[in-house]
Amino acid sequence: HEVARILKPGGLLVVETPREESLFKFVAHSLYHITGGRNTTLIRSSYNEHPGGHRLGFTRHSLEKLLAQKGFSVLRVEKRMMPLGAFFKESMRRRGSPANKLLFTGASVCLWFLSASLRMQNRMVVYARKT
Repeated sequence: HEVARILKPGGLLVVETPREESLFKFVAHSLYHITGGRNTTLIRSSYNEHPGGHRLGFTRHSLEKLLAQKGFSVLRVEKRMMPLGAFFKESMRRRGSPANKLLFTGASVCLWFLSASLRMQNRMVVYARKT
């Protein structure tokens, strides 16, 4: 709302946000449901606990709809992966035994490569112009 208020007509908005259609989110939600809500590790990682972490997720459609409601026309949407180094660092900062950290980090890195190869990246960048 604030960007729409202050940006002049014709102004460009670039937004990068996590993608709800990513493989990581699919696996996280599936594992949560399969275990009846007992395994929350990946689902908690999907919605970062740290200050400034993302509490909401967007699909391409939901973000395009939100931007249209605020007077923007979407020019382009790009899928991206979180940088591998940042992905690795985030998984290593987890609490737990070294064995659990290693297992989680190994699975996360495998998921990173699989996401990239299947084009189910975990981030999107949206370029939009204020109409």
